[in-house]
Amino acid sequence: MANMTRPRRKGNTDLPDNLYRYHDPRTDRTYYRYRDPRTGKFHGLGTNHAQAVADALALNAAILVTLQSARIAAIAKPVQTASSPTLGRVILHHLERAEKLHERGRLADNTLKAKRSHGEAWRQRLGSRPIADIGVRDIAEALAGYIDQGKERAAQALRSEAIEIWKTALSEGWVDDNPAAKTRAITPEIKRARLTFEVFQAIYQQTENTWLKNAMALALLTGQRREDIVLARFSEIHDGGWWCVQKKTGSRVFLPLELRLDVFGQSLEEVVRQCRSTSILSRHIIHQTHPRGNSPVGSPIWKDTLTKAFHAEMLTLGNDWEGKQPPTFHELRSLAERLYAAQGNVNTQTLLGHRDPRSTALYKDTRGAEWVMVKVG
Repeated sequence: MANMTRPRRKGNTDLPDNLYRYHDPRTDRTYYRYRDPRTGKFHGLGTNHAQAVADALALNAAILVTLQSARIAAIAKPVQTASSPTLGRVILHHLERAEKLHERGRLADNTLKAKRSHGEAWRQRLGSRPIADIGVRDIAEALAGYIDQGKERAAQALRSEAIEIWKTALSEGWVDDNPAAKTRAITPEIKRARLTFEVFQAIYQQTENTWLKNAMALALLTGQRREDIVLARFSEIHDGGWWCVQKKTGSRVFLPLELRLDVFGQSLEEVVRQCRSTSILSRHIIHQTHPRGNSPVGSPIWKDTLTKAFHAEMLTLGNDWEGKQPPTFHELRSLAERLYAAQGNVNTQTLLGHRDPRSTALYKDTRGAEWVMVKVG
């Protein structure tokens, strides 16, 4: 019973630990009392020597168990140290890594901007809490707040960023699990209509905007993103193709000039020749053909200008989109994937620059805009 007793006096050395005798001269009787080692208080056990000894032994055994359990619990209790930082600190570290990727050209401007915005949203919600203390329920409740407000797409983006934040924490050894990845996946309702080839042809044939027509042709033939279309330069066309470094991901995609979309009836070489036919000296494949505001002839087209011009042409069609929003210029990327997939001689995952085939699969969904043909034989 080490550490449970005081040093024994000579008159108590024959007694169990914590049991003491006291002789009362007034009654000339010997009394026994037990000292609780947890509190230091004494409790009377009467005058019967044998009974007092038995009770003391039983009490010592019971109290020793409680002391050992308390000691073990104290040792086993996890201690929050610098190895379990707050979520706010993890977010800061996560964004620093993202900024380094951006500096090396591996992260697009808009992607970094979105990461900062989503990181700030999580910092305001749970940033002061140690990341090791945050569980699935905490994250799910935060996302539910957005869903309840009808902001499903925002919730989807925040969940994706949370998964990346916890991946950063895992890589640093700050957590052993990724609770964000265990929350239910969010599938927002698609509110934008798909672009069909018939609608593309209607706009392509009606527009009198030369640079928009060229941009549409280049986007349909190559399947590249809006920012890659407006940034494309003639100097990137050499050695038999377009050497495109995608702005968003940094993926390097070589598109041969013989790349041909049969349903459109043109090859990439023919589209590039069409873009040169403006007879305007410009570094950019898609360039201003008439002065506009602060943009002289030959200057590049801003991506937002491209979006607005395409949208304006789309509205002139007067189509009924069945409660959805009209297709945007970005929908040309999906249309290109579907047309090449039907053609069958182009690897569309490579064309789009996707590392994950699931990303390519998202572009295959027609959202009910096209007939699904049943093939026989």
